[in-house]
Amino acid sequence: MYDAVNRGYRRAQGDILAYLNCDEQYLPGALKSVHDFFEAHPEIEVALAGAIVVDGDGNYMCHRPALSRIRNTSGFVFRN
Repeated sequence: MYDAVNRGYRRAQGDILAYLNCDEQYLPGALKSVHDFFEAHPEIEVALAGAIVVDGDGNYMCHRPALSRIRNTSGFVFRN
């Protein structure tokens, strides 16, 4: 599976790449929010997002944050 994802990334021609599993979906407005974020912050190269988990009927179960606050060796700060 990840080989296919990596091959897809290598073939991509756009400015923004995203990965979405077969059982996931973007909320309305998510892609515009990503676009607007990168337009406002051209110095940022990677953005991560949390997830909302629902059951088979679409009922809310919980949130899964992308990351807690971490400072890496490059000095970037990741946060929920």
